[in-house]
Amino acid sequence: MSRSPGLIDSHCHLTAPQLANELDAVLDRAQEASISSINVVGYTVEHSQRAIEMARRYDALWATVGVSPHDAKDAPEGFEHSLRTMAVENRDEVVAVGETGLDFFRLISPRETQISAFIKHIELAVQLGLPLVIHCRDAFETTCSLLAEHGASAGVFHCFTGSAREALRAVELGFYVSFSGIVTFSNAQQVRAGAAAVPDNRLLVETDAPFLAPSPMRGKRNEPSFLVYVVEQLAKIRGASRESIARVTAENAHRLFGRTAR
Repeated sequence: MSRSPGLIDSHCHLTAPQLANELDAVLDRAQEASISSINVVGYTVEHSQRAIEMARRYDALWATVGVSPHDAKDAPEGFEHSLRTMAVENRDEVVAVGETGLDFFRLISPRETQISAFIKHIELAVQLGLPLVIHCRDAFETTCSLLAEHGASAGVFHCFTGSAREALRAVELGFYVSFSGIVTFSNAQQVRAGAAAVPDNRLLVETDAPFLAPSPMRGKRNEPSFLVYVVEQLAKIRGASRESIARVTAENAHRLFGRTAR
């Protein structure tokens, strides 16, 4: 992939089999779409290790290590120690801790299990000086309370679906807010209101691939090259050019994840 400045997909699951099984082709299409960097986000201990391995292989890939709220119920005892070792031993590849957080909508993992895992992630990120990548659904107030209680002040609310008020609250806490293909959905008025409210210097974009393909690709497997549709929608919402959205979100991603633009 190209290492020249361009769009940055701040959250993608390239280790998922839907994408990993044709990784080179996916990355070729990303390059054609001017995607210069992709944050490969782990959601289990195993997939976090795979994210690191991908980041070692491709300069344009970054790795984030964590266990998602959905997978928290299956996390091995002491998983946080495994994540710590990964992060410490792979500082050139690992840019953040996550995906972690709370999902009280689906409750695939019990609430208390999610909360316990989230606290462990927060403490790890604070100790290592790394940002958090946060999944939050129907749990905004609890998420914010835990972040404040445990001293977290850097990270991103990924795939944001909350209100404009919640988006600004996240910014007040020191966090970035990232928008996915959901912002293109016809029924996503609340998400678009949030996207209009976030300041330029706190805005990120993502695909969350292989999930949540944007319009006009809904129903297809999502991939990084589809990020252009998210950028186009944000440009419309914010009355800005696609180029300015691309530039601002790339600058923000480099700042948050401690990377230098290339």
